[in-house]
Amino acid sequence: MENIMADFYTALYGSDLGQTTTVLSPGEDVPPFLTSEVRHAVEAMPGGKTLGADGITVELLQACGPMLYTAPARRSSLYLAKCEVPVAWKQSSPIPSLQKGDKEALENYRLITQLPVLYKVFTRCIMTRIRRTLDEAQPVDLPRILRTANTNVHRLQEGTRFSETSQGLESTGRTGC
Repeated sequence: MENIMADFYTALYGSDLGQTTTVLSPGEDVPPFLTSEVRHAVEAMPGGKTLGADGITVELLQACGPMLYTAPARRSSLYLAKCEVPVAWKQSSPIPSLQKGDKEALENYRLITQLPVLYKVFTRCIMTRIRRTLDEAQPVDLPRILRTANTNVHRLQEGTRFSETSQGLESTGRTGC
């Protein structure tokens, strides 16, 4: 039964296309951030939030434009190469936010943490690279809906359903064929 399931799902999700994935070997340098990566991250960030401990807002970065994007790209590349995060980025400003209810009751407040905007830009750049790497590793012939879903969870659920159905049929004395 296991071999049949393995063959079925290998054929279903396998790809005959020869795809190559770029993997960095240990000790190999991570490519530096490009100005365009920082620009895209800054332009995609929603504005209208309060400022973090650094006093920089998203609107300020967006207003400065392309001339400013080079500096965060260089600094972010340096931090990534050193595998370090600046101490200032580790600091946050917790702000109490009133949820529904009485303003006098403490349990009606929730703390919202304001992180530095440059830290958010840095993490957006990293997440974009991770997403791109994962997307490039997916087989081209895999349906789009499955590429965006967690394929392993899908496989596990299908295997469990198949197993439960098989056990149910066996208990009644019937077979699936």
